This record gives sequence, structure tokens and C-alpha cells, in this order.
Amino acid sequence: MPGPVSDTPCCDKPAGRGRRPDPRKREAIIEAAAALFVSHGYHITMDAIAAEAGVSKQTIYNLFSTKEDLFGAVIADRGERVFGVLSRPPADAGPEEVLRQVGRQFLALVAGGPAICVQRMMVMAGSDPAVTRRYYENGPRRALTLLATYLRQETEKGRLAVPDPDMAAEAFLGMLNGHMQMRTLMGLQSEWPEEYLRRKAEFAVETFLRAYAVSPA
Repeated sequence: MPGPVSDTPCCDKPAGRGRRPDPRKREAIIEAAAALFVSHGYHITMDAIAAEAGVSKQTIYNLFSTKEDLFGAVIADRGERVFGVLSRPPADAGPEEVLRQVGRQFLALVAGGPAICVQRMMVMAGSDPAVTRRYYENGPRRALTLLATYLRQETEKGRLAVPDPDMAAEAFLGMLNGHMQMRTLMGLQSEWPEEYLRRKAEFAVETFLRAYAVSPA
């Protein structure tokens, strides 16, 4: 039976202090790790990630203390590309525009091959709660938190009427995912037409706003 899928340095010295991390190296490491996690699974070695990123293994450990940390950073990075707008919405963008953007980008992400591979990888890694917890905390849970916070703020501004932002956030993402995730994970469908994804996002936004729009005075 395989042991836990953790990967920590056994010989490398701890990272030195006082040196500011190079953001370009961090980005290169995250992109390399993302590609290799998808193509080779979670058991890919840190040596392979370092080689792909063009950095030393010590450079990786200067930024990420364990492979679990690096994996969490990859998941958080992908989620930020979709949900980052919720914490920094354009000043002139209302809830409909913001939710529509989130809906379309979320569906584009979850319908893509890399996201499907990661979800299947998490099913296989179910015996290692440290890995699956890192995925959940940096992916689905963070998405729900950002969305609930946004809905709460829009309600306080009087632009939405959401009595339970946490449940509403789950409902919105649930409408987007629907049975699509199940069909994908079971291998029943691997490609989704753009028109289907567009209509799905529009339906979710319109249905959500009908439920939580501010009633006319």
C-alpha cells in the first residue's frame, strides 16, 4: 500500500532570510508544477518540477516548504484567475456583470482538461487527507468564501438582497456545475460546446438575480 503522498526536503538547507523572492521564478514554478501535476499526477517529484521550471530544487523550497504547499499554491492561482474579480470588482461593474464574468470563467475552467485531471487526481488521493484538504481549502472553499463575501457586500450596498450569503454562494456555484462535473468525471463527456457553457452561465446568473434582486420600492 503506498504511503502518504507528501514530499519534503531531507537534505536541503532551510531558506535564507532577507532575500526577496523573485516573482518571476515563483510564477515559473507554479506553471511548471501545474503542467506536471496534470500530466504525471501528484507523485511527480520536486526534482522534475525544478527541471521544468528551470530553477534549483532549493529555490522551490525557499518559496514552498512542502509539495503540499506548492500544490495548494497552484490551486489558489487557478482559482484567483476566476474569482479574483470578486475581491477587486471594477467600480462601475454591478452584480450582474461581475457574476456573469465569474460564471463564464468558472465554467471554462471546470470544463477544461487540466481541471478534470486534477479532480480525478483528488478522487484517487482520497486516502491522503492532507492533499485533498489542501485542494479543498485553496479551491472550492476559497471560491465559496470569496463569493459569499461579495454577495454580503453587495447586499450591504443595497444592490442585492441576499439574506444568507453562504448558502446563496453554494446555490450559484451549484447551478453552474450541475451534472456537468459528474458527467465529466465519469468520462461520459469530455468536451462542452461554447454555446452550451454560455447559456448555462446566463441561466445561472438570471435565475440567481431573480431570487436575490432588490425589490422595487
